[in-house]
Amino acid sequence: MRYKTPLPSLFVMAIILTAVLLPGSSLPDNPGIPGLDKIVHFLMFFGLAAAIHLDFDIRGRKKLVYCIGFGLLFAVATELLQILVDGRASEMLDAIADCSGFLFGLWFRKGLAKTLVRPADRIMAFLRIQK
Repeated sequence: MRYKTPLPSLFVMAIILTAVLLPGSSLPDNPGIPGLDKIVHFLMFFGLAAAIHLDFDIRGRKKLVYCIGFGLLFAVATELLQILVDGRASEMLDAIADCSGFLFGLWFRKGLAKTLVRPADRIMAFLRIQK
C-alpha cells in the first residue's frame, strides 16, 4: 500500500497558520462589516474539514472521532498561539467560529466530496479519452 501525502490538508493548514499568526499591524483594516473576522475563521476551518475529507477516508465512528478531536484541537491551538503574536489576541468567539466551521464542514462532507470530486473525475476521464 502506497502512502499518499495529504497535500490539500497541509495546504489549508498552512494558510490557516499564516493567517492567524500574522502580526496585528500586517492585517488589513476591517471594511466595517460586523463579524467579518468570525466569518473568515468559520470559512477557513470549513475548508480544512473539506480538505481532510478529500485526503482521508473518515468513514466509521472511530475515525470520525479522531478527525473531530484533531480539528477542535487545531482550532484551539491556533487561537492560543495568537497570544504570542504582537498585536493579536486570543478570542473565545474566534475559537467557537473555528470549531463550528470545522464541525459544519464535516457535517456536509459527503455533499462536499461529491461536489469537488465528481467534476475532477469527469475531467480526468475526459483527458484519458482524448489520448
